[in-house]
Amino acid sequence: MYTRQVLSLALASAVATALPLACPQTTSSGSGSGSGSGSGSGSGFGSGSSSGSGAPTVYFIRHGEKPSDGGVGLSSEGEDRAECLRDIFGKNSEYKIGQILAMTPKEDGHRARPRDTVEPLAKDLGLEVNTSCDRDDAECVKTLVEGYKGDGNILISWEHDALTELAKALGDENAEHYPDDR
Repeated sequence: MYTRQVLSLALASAVATALPLACPQTTSSGSGSGSGSGSGSGSGFGSGSSSGSGAPTVYFIRHGEKPSDGGVGLSSEGEDRAECLRDIFGKNSEYKIGQILAMTPKEDGHRARPRDTVEPLAKDLGLEVNTSCDRDDAECVKTLVEGYKGDGNILISWEHDALTELAKALGDENAEHYPDDR
C-alpha cells in the first residue's frame, strides 16, 4: 500500500505567499544566513519529517516568476526566489531534500521555469533535477515518487495548473486548486 505523506496544496499555497517574506530581494548568490531566511518560512511547511512509515514527505512548489514580457526563463524576481530556495531547502534545512523533480522543459525554452527555479538548490545539494515527466503526466510523477529509495524528502517544482493533479495522483483526494495569483 502506498503510504507516502503528501503536503497539501493549501500549505504549498501558503508557502508561496510566505516566500517573498522569507526571501528578501537580494543580489547575493544565496550565501546568506540559512537560519535567518529559512526559519521564517519553516512554519508554513510543517515538519520536514515524514510519518512513522519512514516514507519521504513530498513538498510542492510553484516555479519562480516569469518575465513580464511573457518570454521564457525566470524574471529577476524569479531568479531571486531560486536563490532563496537554497537557504530554505538547502543542506542545513529541516527539509532534508534527497530528490528534486521538475517537469520536462521544451526544446524552445518554454516550460523550463520549474527546472530553472530549483537548479541552484540542486547544485548545492549535489543532486540532478529529474525532468523526465511531462507537465500533465501525473502517473509518471507518481511512479518516480513511489520508486524513490533514497534518503531525504522530495521537492517537486511545477506549473501551478498541474499541481492539483499531481497531489491527487499521490493520494491527496482533497487537493485544492492552486491559486493563479500566487
